[in-house]
Amino acid sequence: MSLIKKYSFFFRITTALFLLFSLPLVFCEKITLMYWCNQWNHPILDLFFAQITLLGEGIFYFFILLTLFFFHLPYKKIFLGFLSFVFSSIFVQILKRIVFSDHLRPLQYISDQQMVHFVESIQLHRYYSFPSGHATTIFSCICFYIFAANIQNKVYQISLLGLAFLVAYARVYLLQHFYQDIYCGALIGVIVTTAVYHLFNTGLLNRYCHTK
Repeated sequence: MSLIKKYSFFFRITTALFLLFSLPLVFCEKITLMYWCNQWNHPILDLFFAQITLLGEGIFYFFILLTLFFFHLPYKKIFLGFLSFVFSSIFVQILKRIVFSDHLRPLQYISDQQMVHFVESIQLHRYYSFPSGHATTIFSCICFYIFAANIQNKVYQISLLGLAFLVAYARVYLLQHFYQDIYCGALIGVIVTTAVYHLFNTGLLNRYCHTK
């Protein structure tokens, strides 16, 4: 059974959400969208997004891999999770530092800092904005977890997607990225992880790994 067919609900809902969230990209210029998102702030949201953004870092991905290892997930699947992280990270860094190296972070476009809301605990970056590595990492991570742990429960799948979207949006809320950065980063995470698992399902990686 193909990966897309096995997790058809997950891919349908993911596709629908990406189509829905593409609308701001069509109708809003990125600077305007940045200011619009920034106006919806609150001290509780500052604290929430400052913490949840940490789930988009590589160490969280490795924490998930380590946890699944201790729950006796087959070594092959652990290796696929590692590959998903490595390939998606390398791809994002190539885009950031070579292809779109001239894309600056939101801070560089803010002429009057009195017009925006900053989260005091966050140190803002200035360069290598597109795409968002945090968005790529969290979407790759939740895709990997759903596939590796064979999550079929629809509510659980939606909850994991919701978590991923919150982590990605945190980068916009914290003024670390533009909306388009997190959108494309999230898309990369889903596509790369799905591609790695597709290779696994066709048996092309079987010669390199052994099940536990």
